[in-house]
Amino acid sequence: MGEDVLKQHELINHRYAIHRDKLTFARYDSFSASASQVEAVAMLIKTGRFLGFLPQHYAAPLVAQGTLRALRPDLISFNTPFNLILRHNTVRSPLVKAFAQALGVDLKAGV
Repeated sequence: MGEDVLKQHELINHRYAIHRDKLTFARYDSFSASASQVEAVAMLIKTGRFLGFLPQHYAAPLVAQGTLRALRPDLISFNTPFNLILRHNTVRSPLVKAFAQALGVDLKAGV
């Protein structure tokens, strides 16, 4: 599937992630649906009416099950940076420690 075919489909706009690069393969007016949650984006994609982006960690099991498939990952992919901001020299809860570890942040490293 080439870029010209992708431009013919309706896409889901993510309210939580702004990717200006989407317009290189999608028309601005093709975003006829929008969602704020990954689960809602997945639900819209599963209707078969829309194309959209899902985080790799969320989409991988669905792709493995055959529920979804990646369209041209060689052509289109996005990286969304995340920042973790914490107070300096404070006790970290186990939840904060687990979250930081999942993001690959070493809480013991100096700034």
